[in-house]
Amino acid sequence: MPLANTPEVFGLHPNAEIGYYTSAAKEMWSHLIDLQPQTGKPLLLLPLLLLLLLAMLFSVNLQTS
Repeated sequence: MPLANTPEVFGLHPNAEIGYYTSAAKEMWSHLIDLQPQTGKPLLLLPLLLLLLLAMLFSVNLQTS
């Protein structure tokens, strides 16, 4: 039995998963940006956050292939 259920299991269109991942990524980015230091210094974590996003996108693409 798979760990993650596909949208078809719930009677949804296969593209329903795209909307879920999009909203989850936006929410995650919102929280990560809120965690940035509120000083006048440049955003030091931004490169790390971009790498994290790329890793997540690559992971999602591998899982759907």
